Amino acid sequence: WDPQTAGWACAEAPVRSWLASAGREVQEDDVGQDFQEAVVETLEENKDVPAAPARSPETAMPPTIVVEGDQVVVRNSYDIKDQLRGIGFRFNADSKAWCSPVEDVMKLSPEFKRDSDITVETLLLIQPTVDLTVEREKPSQPPAKVVLNGDNIEVLNSYAIKDQLRALGFRWVQDRAVWSCDANKVLEVVGAGDASEVTAEMLREVGESKRVDTGAGGQSAYLPNKDRPQPHLEVIEHNEQEAVAVYNSYDIKDQLRGLGFRWNAEKAVWTRPLVEVLQLAGATPLSRDSLTVESLLAMDASPVEGGA
Repeated sequence: WDPQTAGWACAEAPVRSWLASAGREVQEDDVGQDFQEAVVETLEENKDVPAAPARSPETAMPPTIVVEGDQVVVRNSYDIKDQLRGIGFRFNADSKAWCSPVEDVMKLSPEFKRDSDITVETLLLIQPTVDLTVEREKPSQPPAKVVLNGDNIEVLNSYAIKDQLRALGFRWVQDRAVWSCDANKVLEVVGAGDASEVTAEMLREVGESKRVDTGAGGQSAYLPNKDRPQPHLEVIEHNEQEAVAVYNSYDIKDQLRGLGFRWNAEKAVWTRPLVEVLQLAGATPLSRDSLTVESLLAMDASPVEGGA
């Protein structure tokens, strides 16, 4: 507490270390908005986590180990976290424990014949398999979440896609630690018909296309066309039938919509059943073998008369 400024203060170095331990990397020379957003979002994510009390050998609870589903879970493990990390365990922020698949743990020692053979004592006897000087553990971050709040679409846990959101016109709302934008504007930009169709992956893909198109500060494109992610298509299984899926498709979404494709929010691609695509009319009929983005865009929206 700094009485002169009536605010809480901390040296920059430990704050950066704290951000890094939470999985957030901020450029070394950045102490501006991105740095502030990272601090606010990390504080928001950890607001329900109580501060750890001072520990002593007499009061510290011993580590416990249990098999939960397909995971070996070690709790009260702060004092042995480096050993656990060294044999492949990873910290799970939701359960606040170090976890590893049972299948992987059973391979660590020939002494492990069944789940009950796995104990804290036997784990600590195993030689590390991970170089701790190279790997630094980062707790898993919750995925970005899209919600409708009144007339606005808001994105929580959004640090990983903040640049894409900014490119789409979202603005940071500091008191709620969310990115927010008018819902109608978002629907128009991403080509969705309803707010329920908007996903974080959709915003990331379309926002990245916007970043490629405009660059920082709305300047001219900073990547030449040949370096941009190009649209490509695949035939996938969708709703128990084969469908054509087009990826990296922001620049051609209007043509795809005109050809009868629909946005698949779950997979973040434009799709249409393969049998319907092969019925599209054009100078050269489509076949499964000749199906490319270029040949698809040469078609028109009307089906072949009496098509297969």
